[in-house]
Amino acid sequence: PMAMDRRKILEEAAENQRGRELMLGRVERGTATADDRAALAAYEEDLRQARDIVAAGRAKREAGKGQAA
Repeated sequence: PMAMDRRKILEEAAENQRGRELMLGRVERGTATADDRAALAAYEEDLRQARDIVAAGRAKREAGKGQAA
């Protein structure tokens, strides 16, 4: 991404992380709403899927190493 796009992505990621931390704090204090819990579950599922995609890409690159182009 271009520098401006990258900056925006990083800002949004930081904002998402702050929101996640706030919701986790509410869970720890026993004050989380059903919406908090649903948002956290969705966030964790998105994170799992992203990690799976990255792992698959790494595995594909590793499998391709050493093969003739």
